[in-house]
Amino acid sequence: MSTCDAIGKVLITGAGGGIGLGLAVEFARRGFSVMALLRDTTKRAELDQALSGFEDRIEVRQLDVRNAAGFQMPDDVGILINNAGVRYDYLPIEEIGIAEWREYFDVNFFGMVELTQLAIPVMRKAGRGIICNINSSSLFFPLPFLAPYRATKSAMAAYSESLRSELAPFGIRVAEIFPGPVATALSAGGILHHMPAAAQFAPYAPMAKRQRENQVAADLPINDTAKVTPSMVDHILDIGGVMRDGTCAMSRQGLEDWRPGQGGEPLMAGVVNSLLR
Repeated sequence: MSTCDAIGKVLITGAGGGIGLGLAVEFARRGFSVMALLRDTTKRAELDQALSGFEDRIEVRQLDVRNAAGFQMPDDVGILINNAGVRYDYLPIEEIGIAEWREYFDVNFFGMVELTQLAIPVMRKAGRGIICNINSSSLFFPLPFLAPYRATKSAMAAYSESLRSELAPFGIRVAEIFPGPVATALSAGGILHHMPAAAQFAPYAPMAKRQRENQVAADLPINDTAKVTPSMVDHILDIGGVMRDGTCAMSRQGLEDWRPGQGGEPLMAGVVNSLLR
């Protein structure tokens, strides 16, 4: 049995483009069987084109993570990558309707929770598995006008830590990745390229304009997905490795500053080990 067969099938949400698509291609390139899940079926043609040559290794299915309860988790799932996410206009907190806040959490957080709940019994029965949650390096900085997105990612980080502790006795690895700037559809609409929408509100216009000036001055490098996904897959597969990683020098330094010691690894590992004695 090959290593890929021993690990099992790889499920990736939000695989219609960006990091999710890049991960699907990279896992397939390494010989894994992949189930690529996407919400927007209009992206199917683009997805099929990108996956050309890997048709025998990748199954594409439609899934809206807001309605994941009826999803049938494959009994050979070995890796679940919770990557689906949304980010809307950069707006002041007071101008964001509560329905939009709920949409953020339904997609970015509760969808992840529901799919993970479906995967755990299958992985526990197999005595092995990997769950990787794709976070964001925006969590490391008190960025204005990004509160709903950052709130979901903060919730994801706390959730992932507890998940790691709970699943440690069952041989299930929990990993988390905090990407830095990556060329995706999500980042294309962000402050790396545009003035924050908060600029339309007079009280916040000076800050929004200054934020944009700072981004232009920083001139942060934006990596292609093909450049970052190989190291992301290496991290996911590193069974004995630390829980968290970034995708570039900036995100790794931010991770170290946010949770000293490889994203808080000494503290987290100490807690887990104390529970397994």
